[in-house]
Amino acid sequence: MAFSDPQSVTVNAVARSLPRILNGTKVGTFVTADGITTLTLDPTGTKSRRVAKASVRENVNVTDAQTGLVSVQNHSFTIIANRPMTGISDTVAEQLAAGLITWLTASSNANLKKLLAGEN
Repeated sequence: MAFSDPQSVTVNAVARSLPRILNGTKVGTFVTADGITTLTLDPTGTKSRRVAKASVRENVNVTDAQTGLVSVQNHSFTIIANRPMTGISDTVAEQLAAGLITWLTASSNANLKKLLAGEN
Protein backbone atom coordinates (compact mmCIF):
# COMPACT_ATOMS: atom_id res chain seq x y z
CA MET A 1 0.00 0.00 0.00
CA ALA A 2 1.40 3.38 -0.97
CA PHE A 3 0.61 6.96 0.00
CA SER A 4 -1.34 8.85 -2.66
CA ASP A 5 0.48 10.94 -5.21
CA PRO A 6 1.03 13.85 -4.73
CA GLN A 7 1.39 14.56 -1.02
CA SER A 8 0.98 18.05 0.44
CA VAL A 9 2.97 19.58 3.30
CA THR A 10 2.06 23.02 4.66
CA VAL A 11 5.02 25.09 5.87
CA ASN A 12 4.51 28.60 7.22
CA ALA A 13 0.88 28.59 6.00
CA VAL A 14 1.90 27.69 2.42
CA ALA A 15 0.86 24.30 1.05
CA ARG A 16 3.58 22.59 -0.97
CA SER A 17 2.67 19.89 -3.48
CA LEU A 18 5.14 17.02 -3.51
CA PRO A 19 4.77 14.52 -6.37
CA ARG A 20 6.16 11.02 -5.89
CA ILE A 21 9.54 10.63 -7.61
CA LEU A 22 10.15 6.92 -7.05
CA ASN A 23 7.89 3.96 -7.71
CA GLY A 24 8.40 0.29 -6.91
CA THR A 25 10.58 0.90 -3.86
CA LYS A 26 9.96 0.36 -0.16
CA VAL A 27 10.62 4.04 0.58
CA GLY A 28 8.19 6.74 -0.57
CA THR A 29 9.98 9.86 -1.78
CA PHE A 30 8.05 13.01 -2.70
CA VAL A 31 9.72 16.22 -3.91
CA THR A 32 8.45 19.67 -4.86
CA ALA A 33 8.94 20.68 -8.50
CA ASP A 34 11.68 23.14 -7.49
CA GLY A 35 13.50 20.47 -5.46
CA ILE A 36 13.42 22.54 -2.28
CA THR A 37 11.24 20.26 -0.13
CA THR A 38 11.45 16.48 0.18
CA LEU A 39 9.10 14.19 2.10
CA THR A 40 10.43 10.70 2.80
CA LEU A 41 8.24 7.89 4.17
CA ASP A 42 10.16 4.78 5.20
CA PRO A 43 8.08 1.98 6.78
CA THR A 44 10.88 -0.57 7.07
CA GLY A 45 12.53 -2.29 9.97
CA THR A 46 14.54 -5.28 11.04
CA LYS A 47 13.75 -8.92 11.64
CA SER A 48 12.52 -8.15 15.16
CA ARG A 49 11.50 -4.46 15.01
CA ARG A 50 9.04 -2.39 12.99
CA VAL A 51 10.53 1.01 12.25
CA ALA A 52 8.51 3.69 10.47
CA LYS A 53 10.06 7.05 9.62
CA ALA A 54 8.47 10.21 8.25
CA SER A 55 10.87 13.01 7.41
CA VAL A 56 10.59 16.38 5.72
CA ARG A 57 13.73 18.15 4.49
CA GLU A 58 14.07 21.67 3.13
CA ASN A 59 16.93 23.30 1.24
CA VAL A 60 17.49 26.94 2.19
CA ASN A 61 19.81 29.66 0.88
CA VAL A 62 21.91 30.76 3.87
CA THR A 63 24.19 33.80 3.99
CA ASP A 64 27.39 33.44 6.02
CA ALA A 65 27.48 36.36 8.49
CA GLN A 66 31.28 36.75 8.22
CA THR A 67 31.92 36.30 4.49
CA GLY A 68 28.55 37.26 3.02
CA LEU A 69 28.70 34.16 0.82
CA VAL A 70 25.45 32.37 0.12
CA SER A 71 25.28 28.59 0.25
CA VAL A 72 22.50 26.04 0.13
CA GLN A 73 21.98 24.33 3.48
CA ASN A 74 19.29 21.87 4.48
CA HIS A 75 17.40 21.12 7.63
CA SER A 76 14.94 18.36 8.44
CA PHE A 77 12.43 17.11 10.95
CA THR A 78 11.92 13.38 11.44
CA ILE A 79 9.45 11.29 13.39
CA ILE A 80 10.41 7.68 14.07
CA ALA A 81 8.20 4.91 15.42
CA ASN A 82 10.15 1.91 16.71
CA ARG A 83 8.35 -1.10 18.14
CA PRO A 84 8.61 -4.88 18.28
CA MET A 85 7.13 -6.91 15.43
CA THR A 86 4.51 -8.34 17.80
CA GLY A 87 2.79 -7.19 20.96
CA ILE A 88 2.27 -3.48 20.21
CA SER A 89 -0.70 -2.82 17.93
CA ASP A 90 -0.96 -0.02 15.37
CA THR A 91 -3.63 1.57 17.58
CA VAL A 92 -1.43 1.61 20.70
CA ALA A 93 1.52 3.00 18.68
CA GLU A 94 -0.77 5.66 17.17
CA GLN A 95 -1.96 6.70 20.64
CA LEU A 96 1.61 7.13 21.87
CA ALA A 97 2.57 9.14 18.76
CA ALA A 98 -0.51 11.36 19.06
CA GLY A 99 0.34 12.00 22.70
CA LEU A 100 3.86 13.14 21.81
CA ILE A 101 2.66 15.30 18.91
CA THR A 102 -0.01 16.89 21.12
CA TRP A 103 2.58 17.58 23.82
CA LEU A 104 4.95 19.20 21.29
CA THR A 105 2.28 21.35 19.64
CA ALA A 106 0.16 22.40 22.65
CA SER A 107 -0.02 26.13 23.45
CA SER A 108 1.19 27.32 20.04
CA ASN A 109 4.05 24.79 19.78
CA ALA A 110 5.46 25.76 23.19
CA ASN A 111 7.31 22.50 23.88
CA LEU A 112 8.51 22.20 20.28
CA LYS A 113 10.00 25.70 20.57
CA LYS A 114 11.74 24.71 23.81
CA LEU A 115 13.10 21.53 22.25
CA LEU A 116 14.43 23.38 19.19
CA ALA A 117 16.05 25.97 21.48
CA GLY A 118 17.99 23.18 23.17
CA GLU A 119 16.05 22.64 26.39
CA ASN A 120 15.97 19.15 27.86
